[in-house]
Amino acid sequence: MGGRTTPPPGAVRWTGRIAERPLWPEPQLTDRTFAGYLAVNALQGSVLFTYVSMSSFVLQEEHGLGAQGFSVVFADNAVGLVLGGQVNGALGMRLGPARLLVASVLLVVTASAALLAGALSGELVAVAELTASAA
Repeated sequence: MGGRTTPPPGAVRWTGRIAERPLWPEPQLTDRTFAGYLAVNALQGSVLFTYVSMSSFVLQEEHGLGAQGFSVVFADNAVGLVLGGQVNGALGMRLGPARLLVASVLLVVTASAALLAGALSGELVAVAELTASAA
């Protein structure tokens, strides 16, 4: 076992009361890399929760998908999230987090532009209605 129970030599240790401890440690405030990862993670989390909360309304009410069709779409998304997490882990080990972050943000921006173009041209609505009628 042999785990360390004391801080390593030279480590800064807080000796004050818990109520006096800063909520946000100073080094993270000035670390631009940390702030970038934090911002991307926060935005990704907000997008995921927005999708989860709005997808049933949009797919069922707006596009006429039934309960079974919606459950199939939601299950497909769950499988995609698991597979995406596995691919992310493998690519993160190979490419490193910084390169993977840049590539993933570029992919999201490209996909968002494609969705916007499809929605503005009306083609995206046609695909959604075709999918809803097939399910």
